[in-house]
Amino acid sequence: MEAQVHKVQEEEEVLFIQTQALKIDKEELSLKQQEKEDTTNNNNNNKDSPPPPPLYEVEAILGYEFKNKHLLEEAFTHSTYGAEDDLSYEQLEYLGDAVLGLLVAKEQFFSYPNLKPNFLTLLR
Repeated sequence: MEAQVHKVQEEEEVLFIQTQALKIDKEELSLKQQEKEDTTNNNNNNKDSPPPPPLYEVEAILGYEFKNKHLLEEAFTHSTYGAEDDLSYEQLEYLGDAVLGLLVAKEQFFSYPNLKPNFLTLLR
């Protein structure tokens, strides 16, 4: 009998924890939706902002003239700026991270040819 009572108590505790987790998830979702609305409102407010300054100074500092000025502008534009065409550095950052990951993996693969894959993964 005690075992059954103990099992019921455990089940009740599990249900209580799951219910609390659902409430937390719902609150987090509500907060995320509010943040998204705030960001959208900020983006709408930023559309009246002046255009960003020309990036020729960046080229002068680097000593390199970019062929595609649009990519340079995108690389220096934050997503909250609200620029037309939804310019943001985030896609370029994603691509750059992938390229760096490939280069690191290639270097490690050829530098440590006898190392097992799981250790290569840890090394990366």
